Amino acid sequence: MVNNITPSILSETPGIICLEDDFALADNLSKVPYINGAFQSEMLILFICKKGNMQLTISDENKQMSAGDAFLCKPRQPILQVLSSSDCQVWVLFYSPHIVDFILPARHNLSKVLEGEFHPLIHFAENEADENIFVLLNMLRQRGNNPNLTFRSNTIYHLFSTLLFEVLNQCCKPLRLQEDTANNNDQTSRADSIFKEFLKYLNEDGGCHRTVAFYADLLCISPKHLSKVIKETSGNRTLDVINKHAMQQIKLDLKLTDIPIQQIAIKYNFSNFSFFCQYVKQHLGMTPQEYRGK
Repeated sequence: MVNNITPSILSETPGIICLEDDFALADNLSKVPYINGAFQSEMLILFICKKGNMQLTISDENKQMSAGDAFLCKPRQPILQVLSSSDCQVWVLFYSPHIVDFILPARHNLSKVLEGEFHPLIHFAENEADENIFVLLNMLRQRGNNPNLTFRSNTIYHLFSTLLFEVLNQCCKPLRLQEDTANNNDQTSRADSIFKEFLKYLNEDGGCHRTVAFYADLLCISPKHLSKVIKETSGNRTLDVINKHAMQQIKLDLKLTDIPIQQIAIKYNFSNFSFFCQYVKQHLGMTPQEYRGK
């Protein structure tokens, strides 16, 4: 039997640092659910070995890791067995496929990265990245264990993102050539430019406007054309990207401030409080009051 690790299971596991359903971190193999049996995860799993030796059995193939090695396991890829030495120290990071697509630059969503020339087992110890990786991991653990930080969620988001890029820079070197080739195509360059401008306006707006038409007007293009560009460059629906960004801002206000919920609704330009509550419940599965209480 292959057990399935879900974001909800990770959030209920003692000793694991979680940020919503997007990220999770275990600083020891023993903290990972089902580690003594066969398991898979709905999330991307990144193993980073700091000390000792370990072996992953994946599809009847053994992957050997020692200090300085990292292994990137695809979502839903069964791990049949994990063996480790007594002195083994391994960090395990989990990323939801959705957040990886959000982190990755235009034209490089997760499916494209994993379908390309992809080398999941890499060795950091041969270059300076080794020390930097573990500095980032220690920072992530320290910030994750401190709920009183004003910008805790933002810090965790960027540390997880940086660690992912450090690994992908080693796993997916051919992508650099693909990106250079794409930039030589005028049509592709225009699409990338629109996408970058869209993200710029999205960040500047901070979640106050949540329609495709609003951003299309800022870019002087039609909503249909904007939707086509965002879909082609990121693989995501434009409205999904807008709502995801807006909810990240709203969640931070609900979690990290004492601003009355009605004032938060006004801050984000909702026409009435009832509509704000419906919007939050639609995207979080609970009301703003329930989320703040949680």
